Amino acid sequence: MRKIFTSLVLLLVLFSSGCTVPFLDIEIPFLPDIFPGTEIREERHDVVSIESIQAIPTTTVRAGQSIRLRAIVKNLQKPEYGKTPVTIGLYNDCGLFGMENERGVKGEFCSGANPPSYKQSTGMVDCTTTMYPQSTVVVEWKLTAKDNVNVETQCKIGILARYNYNTYSTSSVTFVNKEELERLVSEGKSLSEKGIATIGEGPVKPYVEVLNQPIIIDATPGVQDPGSGIMSFWIENKGGGILEIAESGATGGNAVFDCDKLNTATPFTGSMPINPAAFNKVCLEIENADNKVMAIKDGQSIIIQDCIKEHLQTKNTNEYSISFIQKSTPKYLCSITVDDPTRIKQEKTYQITAKIGYSYKFTKEIMVTIKPKIRL
Repeated sequence: MRKIFTSLVLLLVLFSSGCTVPFLDIEIPFLPDIFPGTEIREERHDVVSIESIQAIPTTTVRAGQSIRLRAIVKNLQKPEYGKTPVTIGLYNDCGLFGMENERGVKGEFCSGANPPSYKQSTGMVDCTTTMYPQSTVVVEWKLTAKDNVNVETQCKIGILARYNYNTYSTSSVTFVNKEELERLVSEGKSLSEKGIATIGEGPVKPYVEVLNQPIIIDATPGVQDPGSGIMSFWIENKGGGILEIAESGATGGNAVFDCDKLNTATPFTGSMPINPAAFNKVCLEIENADNKVMAIKDGQSIIIQDCIKEHLQTKNTNEYSISFIQKSTPKYLCSITVDDPTRIKQEKTYQITAKIGYSYKFTKEIMVTIKPKIRL
């Protein structure tokens, strides 16, 4: 009778997530959902935005004459967040103003920093300034159209804001003692805990999801297979800009797993321009405090971060790559359990934390028309 009851409990667990039979997509409407779902809390995506670009006095200029281009950049972070160095640059003048040698594009003003100047390392007439949460930066360039424009020509002038950022997330995972679960079900009760996932500010977000919670654990001492669950992780670019990352298969890969170590070589802290060799890297860390939650490989416990590395490692190399399909990576899976099943006396919740460090750029364009000189 006890075996029959245990089997019923396991079936209820299996069907409780959406009440669907796996692989068959058959809905079972009459089975109760004895486990509450996961609550997702997601904070702002874009944290640095180009609010507007203005051409002064007008977007039309004659050959040999000048206009001023003004960009207003806003830091949208919450007040409690720290400062962020941001590089703001003019990156495309269509060859009509002479950006590379500064004869046609000159820096006039940059809030809290030296005026913009042409830098070969970035290919822009730019400045780097420190932005605090909710602050606004104004950058102005003087553009003088070349004399040799003989026919009316239009140019989409591009303005870019580039910054380095860390986005954090945390997801809860609940384990329940098998005997405790049997007791609850026999009394017609359900578990009170909800899975909660909080994804912090930033355009590129790390997601961790633990399926079919709570995970049932047999806490009997010495049991060979106490029970396990499935954790999935993936990354999404939810901002309005571009994640700067090397192509998959690039020399050295495009992913690393120690954000603090990479910080010392930039790009995730410090000023621009940054070291081009380190520029197209993204760091990813997923872990549980004190390794109470472990991944499983070939029946052995390993730390979660090692499971992450296995998914991203290029075959037979020490290179790691994160592949995006449009604005999201695939979902990767790791089997997880607790380091010590005997800890689970009733039910226990742990937090799995994720951190991703990256370089991000946000662009905006303005159309400017250059007309030939008036010839008398």
